[in-house]
Amino acid sequence: MYSVCPKVLAQHIAKRCTSFGTVLDSFCGAGRNVIQLALTCDHVIAIDLDPKKIALAKKNIEVYGVTHRINFRVGNSFLVATNLRMDSIVTSPP
Repeated sequence: MYSVCPKVLAQHIAKRCTSFGTVLDSFCGAGRNVIQLALTCDHVIAIDLDPKKIALAKKNIEVYGVTHRINFRVGNSFLVATNLRMDSIVTSPP
């Protein structure tokens, strides 16, 4: 739990991104930031190196009903994000 972004901080970050259509979370982990971003932005691209964390994030996101706004990718963010188009990047590295 030490590396999980507190919900209040994730909400604050997401509120600052409301004007962006597509946001990238380059180290999505269990999805706390992704959930809040999907509640305020049009589309979120969520990347993590660990497929187990992506699976956990997908389960967490189902609760909020925002699955349709999120595109998950497994891999090294620095390589995966090279050809992606986004309006903003939110990052909370491990």
